[in-house]
Amino acid sequence: MAPIASSSRAPPPPIEHSPGPDPLSEAEVDEDPFENFHIEPACAVKLNNLVGDFDKVLDSITHGMQRGTETACELEEVQEPEQVEKIEFSIRTYIDLENRLKIEKAAMENLRDRIKGGEKIKNLVAEYQTAVQRATDEYENQPEAAKYFGNEAFVDFKQKVWEVHHPDQEMPPLNPRPVDDDLVIGTQRVSLKCPITQTLLVNPVTRCVRWTYGVVP
Repeated sequence: MAPIASSSRAPPPPIEHSPGPDPLSEAEVDEDPFENFHIEPACAVKLNNLVGDFDKVLDSITHGMQRGTETACELEEVQEPEQVEKIEFSIRTYIDLENRLKIEKAAMENLRDRIKGGEKIKNLVAEYQTAVQRATDEYENQPEAAKYFGNEAFVDFKQKVWEVHHPDQEMPPLNPRPVDDDLVIGTQRVSLKCPITQTLLVNPVTRCVRWTYGVVP
């Protein structure tokens, strides 16, 4: 076998690049490319759709709490206290979620109104997140009584469950000792019995009648 001849040619010299201006040099890059960016007032109307989405979810939460209250009353009637307690926990969770969404909705409405008023907001996301976090921290730092015992849906839940076995008795206060001077927690008593037949009402509703007074000629 013939030996393989080695090449005597030297490798080509490296290609030298002449130094040129750095396209990413600090002198040529703006420190803040969005310095003059802001959202125009005409764009604020687009935030209305997001606000409307919050309302739809809040309506679903309200319906869920109403249905949970009805189910808890049925379970209380058949002596299922553990199941009623689980539903009460769910009602509290609903209330927390409801407050979270109300905080986010309020932050969105605030940004919308500020933009409509001509305020130049550069970072919409950062402004939104800061406002939501601040309000969320305030809510979460409240005592349990302030979160739930003054909530209309929670009071309604406790009231209706109580009346299943105590139809003629006033429900005890949810919190005998108020958290502070500004928070007064009471009870309400709404009878679900028909005053004539003394049977439980089915899907009871309340009605507000408005009287109009005029001058008779």
